[in-house]
Amino acid sequence: MISLFKIKTSLLFACFILFTNVLFAQLTGVKTIDPAGSGLDNYTSFSAAITDLNTNGVGIGGVTFNVSAGATFVEIVDLVITTNTSSATNPIIFQKSGLGANPIIYPNLGIYTTSVFGTNGDFVIKVVSSDYITFDGLDLRSNTLASNAATAAEYGVYLTKSATDACKNITVKNCNFNLNKSL
Repeated sequence: MISLFKIKTSLLFACFILFTNVLFAQLTGVKTIDPAGSGLDNYTSFSAAITDLNTNGVGIGGVTFNVSAGATFVEIVDLVITTNTSSATNPIIFQKSGLGANPIIYPNLGIYTTSVFGTNGDFVIKVVSSDYITFDGLDLRSNTLASNAATAAEYGVYLTKSATDACKNITVKNCNFNLNKSL
């Protein structure tokens, strides 16, 4: 005869498996990207915010990332947005927050290959088949430590497609680009 304990344990385990998606909620509302760690829904880097966005997607009403004015981000991994959960009613917005200079984003200083990024295609932020994204009030710059064409950023926001879907409704405004194609 099966014990009551085993039945309860089995039911609890089944509920956990069925509702695992609840544990990974889609991103909604206002989040903060600030290397100083301010704000309740805070990320200290763009890579952390983008990883969470790609992993969990965008929920009802969309998500706005307020990026602290005057902050500088030197990313150590590639910034690649791949989520396909955004829409006109559920947009993704990265915007400067507060008074002062635009936040500055430097890309990963890794070696880029033509097979992954296209001919001489290195970037600060790459968007793959994602839609309804706004970048507002950000400065995207080539890393000052770049010493050759394989490490210097030539694209600020690099839009590309998958085999079946292209980027649509991408807005870039109030942004400054300082890139390097001469290396």
